[in-house]
Amino acid sequence: MRPHVSQEAVEEDDEAPGNDEDDEYMKKLKRAAKDILNGGDDDEDDDDDDAMWSDDDDTVQSPLDPIDPFIMFAETLTSLQAAMPARYAAAVSSADAGVQAALQGMMMHAAAQREKLQEEQLQQQQQQQQQQQQQKGGT
Repeated sequence: MRPHVSQEAVEEDDEAPGNDEDDEYMKKLKRAAKDILNGGDDDEDDDDDDAMWSDDDDTVQSPLDPIDPFIMFAETLTSLQAAMPARYAAAVSSADAGVQAALQGMMMHAAAQREKLQEEQLQQQQQQQQQQQQQKGGT
């Protein structure tokens, strides 16, 4: 069941004061609402819809954003190998050469990502320590 939204509510003026990112997001939502109210059969706007809801939208944040999927996958495989070596060996040995090469590539990529992440965290810690020392020296 669709909630009732009047056409007038969707077409309200976009000139309310606010954050530019919020305004742009609201415009996207209003365009989507108009499309739904008009039956959603506008094939000419399909390209716009794909761009409107793309994953490149910096305004949308998720609690999963800081999790690197390659690192998580590599850690899961490593844990499986440690906890159930026979099952891990059976799973990996039954895979064809292409899958094994892909797994190896993902593990190497995960190691590189982990190293990069650790370097970034170390730099952030060093910057925080420098800021703390400057604050102590300035007071």
